[in-house]
Amino acid sequence: RVPLTLALGKAGLTVVPLADTTTALDVLDAAPGGVHLAVVSLRQAPGKPHGIAFALMMRSRDEAARIVLLVDRPRDLKAVDRSDACAFVGTLVQDSDKAVLATEIVRRLE
Repeated sequence: RVPLTLALGKAGLTVVPLADTTTALDVLDAAPGGVHLAVVSLRQAPGKPHGIAFALMMRSRDEAARIVLLVDRPRDLKAVDRSDACAFVGTLVQDSDKAVLATEIVRRLE
């Protein structure tokens, strides 16, 4: 998480790294002016909303919110493609080169 946070910061984004989707939902509810972008992993710890559930909850709070969903393996893209969230979620496979991943996230915001 730290390398991606640093890479996104270098790309000009203000980044607030959070431990899990439950914490992120609390931040969304408390953020004045909303959150413009969430970058979240598909897989979460047991008992925490997975990335697709988070995306749906975030969109229900703010229809203009943008979500990038990170998956661990290319085969996980199939789960996202079959979800109701796929219409508004940009999906990227986590890459070891976080600068490349950050560049792609910024490109998708344009």
